[in-house]
Amino acid sequence: MRRYFIIGITVLILTAGLFWLRQDDQSLPSPEEATPTAGYYLKSIKARQTDDNGLLSYSLSADTMLESIGEQTIKLENIDLSYFADKSDSFWRVTAKTGQINHNKGRIHLRDKVQVFAPADQLLGTYLSAPSLIINTDSHTASSPGPVFIEQPPHRLQSSTFFADLRTDKVTLSGEVSGQFDAGT
Repeated sequence: MRRYFIIGITVLILTAGLFWLRQDDQSLPSPEEATPTAGYYLKSIKARQTDDNGLLSYSLSADTMLESIGEQTIKLENIDLSYFADKSDSFWRVTAKTGQINHNKGRIHLRDKVQVFAPADQLLGTYLSAPSLIINTDSHTASSPGPVFIEQPPHRLQSSTFFADLRTDKVTLSGEVSGQFDAGT
């Protein structure tokens, strides 16, 4: 009998303590907030996407991938992306530390040490680096709102903004542009 009395008192104290803690800490999540978002976590991924005609659009590899189904996004780390232009065997190679793919917007947003290498068969040695780069897969364009550094020996340019049409391989630099450009080459 004494044992049941001690168990009853212990349960009563624990219940009162839990009620007191929940009353003092209003930051505890509701059951809806505590439920993790549905999705997937993968390591060492490789993915390819083709267009409606079966031509390769891009080839992607990353160390980690976190897909959030509710947010319609995929977050990536240590990215290596080969982006193929329409009806072309040439590709743009892009590397970045982190990135995010938005399913419904047709956008790939890359951040942290972004580096872009132009199609090797057209512009040998062209290199671009930026803190952030947004690739629109629907319009086949790329842009960066931050400072961009472009090097194609012997040319070296720095620009405050950048826009590229990946179908035509045309790059537009705007804002404050500085650097070295040799028109004779």
